[in-house]
Formats: sequence, C-alpha cells, structure tokens
Amino acid sequence: MRKSGTLPVNKDGGMRILLLEDHAMVRGLIAEHLRSQFDHCEIIAADCLAKLATLSDQIAEVTLAILDLELPDGNAIDWIEGASSQNPALKIIVLSSLNQDVILYRALRCGVAGFLHKSDDLELLKIAVTTVLGGAGYLSPKIQEMRAAMSAHPDFFVKILTEREQAVLRCLAQGLSVPETASMLGVGEHGVRRHHRIVMEKLGIRNDQELTLYAVRKGFVQPRPNRKVNGRSDA
Repeated sequence: MRKSGTLPVNKDGGMRILLLEDHAMVRGLIAEHLRSQFDHCEIIAADCLAKLATLSDQIAEVTLAILDLELPDGNAIDWIEGASSQNPALKIIVLSSLNQDVILYRALRCGVAGFLHKSDDLELLKIAVTTVLGGAGYLSPKIQEMRAAMSAHPDFFVKILTEREQAVLRCLAQGLSVPETASMLGVGEHGVRRHHRIVMEKLGIRNDQELTLYAVRKGFVQPRPNRKVNGRSDA
C-alpha cells in the first residue's frame, strides 16, 4: 500500500531528516509517524546539541530538520541561526513547547520554515512537512495565535528595546560583567552601562534581579539553578 506522501530524495535515493528531540518516547513517536507517512525517509536522530555536533557529515546531506528547542545542554535557536546562514537550502521545522516571546521571535526571524507547538495534533506535522518542502511556510494555528498575541501586546519587547539594548540585556542576564559584555559586543564599558540604564528605565525595572526575571520570562535566557547575575543569584 502506497504511503500518503513523497519527499524529494538525495542522489542515493534516500530522503534524510534530522530529528532533534531529547525525550526518547517523543522522538520515537515522531520518527515512526514520519516513516509511516512518507516514502524514502531516513531519520538521523539526536537528543542534545553535543550529539548534534558529532553528526556534521550526515547533516550535510539533510534536506529537512525537525527540532525541539529546549534541550539538556542548551537551546537550539543558536544552532538554527548558524545552520540557516550556512545552508539556506535546509528546511527547518521547530516542534517545541516553549512560548517565550524572544524564542518565538528569533525562530521566526532566522529562517525557520515551519513552527508547531507540542500541544498540536501529530497529524499537523505531515501538513507542515509537505507544505515546507513544497516551498511555502507553515505555522500551526496555535503558533499563529501566539504570534498574534505577542505582536499585539503593548509591552512586546521589539516595540520597546533596540537590538543593541536587547543584546546588552541578554549578556547581563546571562551573568556577564560589564567588561565581559563590552568585550562580547565590541562596545565600550560606558556604552554598556548606558544601555543597561536605558533598558531599566524603558521596562520600568528597579534592579538587576527584576531584570533577570524579565529576561527569563521573555526567553532572552533560559533559567538555570543558582545562576548568578551581576553578583546576584536567581535562587
């Protein structure tokens, strides 16, 4: 019996899909669903960013990547941004339960072709794959709803903070000092302090602890136990 979909194949007759998901059961369900729906489907699986780094040769032959974002050793958004710039032909679909504004915003800006929420029905994954490989983009109804709510919110960070201010916020919330932030961004320490002050004023935030909480809530950084920020701890 013919499967319900076909995918473009590589020169060796196979279609390679990178699947990055840290939960074994979820990873297995997604892989099984893809194989049941599409011909010529070879799954290259990884459960963390470290494993992903060991698969560079195989990933070079990948046409489609289906990625979770929140992983045991970090967030995949940085890998996505790098992969999109190095290989514009790679189609990327995000499948994640994260709902922070910054993560959604960065994913949509960095060339992600599809985005589904983990609460979506699995059948939407087939629609996303066929749509994306057909050259169009796909956002599930849940993600469209999240994007609309984010953009309409009067405190949406893009409406408030410049890109430089966002970069300073991210560095400081990660625990970098002013000199370290200045070195990272290639600016002077005076500029970092000025941007820090402006960010606090724009957001109506009184101290660095509140700034860190804002950064975590919006997805600028991911929460980690006992992370110190400018000499203070999240705990």
